[in-house]
Amino acid sequence: MNKLLKSQSLAIALSLSSAAALAVQSVELPAMVVKSNSSFNMDTPLNITHLDQQDLQRSGQRELTQVLRATPSLDMPQGMLGRPAPVNLRGASGGMGLINIDGIPLHESFPGQINLDLFPAETFGSSDIRRGSSAMLDFGRTLGGRINLHSRTSYKPGASLHVDGGTFGTLRETATADFGDTEQGLNLTAGRDDVFDGSYWADSKQGNTERDTFHAHQLALHLNNKLTERLKLDSSLYYVNSDTGIDKTGLIHFPRPPVEVATIDDPGRGKQEIWLTQSTAGIDLHPKWHSELQLGFTQHSVNATTGGLLPSSPPVLIGFENQLSLARWKNSHSFELDGSQKRGIQFNWGGEGLYEQGHNRIGTGGQRGTGSGFANLQ
Repeated sequence: MNKLLKSQSLAIALSLSSAAALAVQSVELPAMVVKSNSSFNMDTPLNITHLDQQDLQRSGQRELTQVLRATPSLDMPQGMLGRPAPVNLRGASGGMGLINIDGIPLHESFPGQINLDLFPAETFGSSDIRRGSSAMLDFGRTLGGRINLHSRTSYKPGASLHVDGGTFGTLRETATADFGDTEQGLNLTAGRDDVFDGSYWADSKQGNTERDTFHAHQLALHLNNKLTERLKLDSSLYYVNSDTGIDKTGLIHFPRPPVEVATIDDPGRGKQEIWLTQSTAGIDLHPKWHSELQLGFTQHSVNATTGGLLPSSPPVLIGFENQLSLARWKNSHSFELDGSQKRGIQFNWGGEGLYEQGHNRIGTGGQRGTGSGFANLQ
């Protein structure tokens, strides 16, 4: 009994001494203030994903598709380097206006497919993915939304070189150069892609041993000029060309049965060329009225030489050329309702005119002109 009482007394004494030690060692921490990172930017709705230049560089990827692939609701299946691939946003496949560079739509290489690998990630400074109806603010035409790629803007002089290589004899180089000061900036990007020991289009297990090479060149120029405190000018120019080996769809086991249709080796080549340019003037007509006028042009041509369906068929020439001219006027009026909480309303309105024309290798084609306008209150 006495031993039990002594043990309990010792435990109580140790507890009291520990509490006293904790009381002596306790430190009062300063109050922590948590503030929201809200800002008065009504042009950024909730259903938009913005990737800035740090996000693009942090990825460490040269291919733009690798940078965008992890974005929610954006589906970009992995394809062969240099080959067009489907792009789906919110389950809707591509179309003219799904992919845009500085607001100018990119034409598709083939229906529902586009080759974003032709544009190195270093070319761009940011990317906005607008889903659903939020794309209306940029005159979006596609069902799922709109992907906007913005040219790299840097006012700090500098240069960089990115070289990487890999399997199939892949070698890719990108060089960037930036010139400017606080009032204006000139940004240049030049790139080259080569796949010297290309991948197989036709199934190599069926005896198709030909490897299809791929070569591409890219050049981008971006000029940003602050003419006055109220007037700014933004211009860009893109040029891309590519040359790739292609195989054909033909008959195998012909003329002996069973005759099958499959992709087989063929020394055909496919070439495409893209021109894109735009110039945008932005002016603050009033402290609460910002207006922008944009003029743009893009041209996309594809030419291919491939074999016919029969083994003895002569080569077939396939090609087309599309052109688009654009004029766009956008206005926004912002009004703060509560300066301390950064709450307000913004009224956006504008109009756009397009002229499109296209033709194929046999000379048939057409043209059309369209106009649209919008008004939006946020």
